[in-house]
Amino acid sequence: MKKVLLIAAASVLLLSGCATVPLADQNSNLQAKTFPAPGQGKSGLYIYRDSFAGKALKKIFILMALV
Repeated sequence: MKKVLLIAAASVLLLSGCATVPLADQNSNLQAKTFPAPGQGKSGLYIYRDSFAGKALKKIFILMALV
């Protein structure tokens, strides 16, 4: 009985983590993926995560400016 309850609880937890969201239209998708060059005297930072596990890991970035 306990084994069945444990399997049921694990199944519920596993399936509750799955979600689907509506996708943006093609124009919004392309606009969001653009990265225009920064203006004179400015800099830009583009972060790209290509791994499945990388999406779940917390990232900490420290930027230091020398003036």
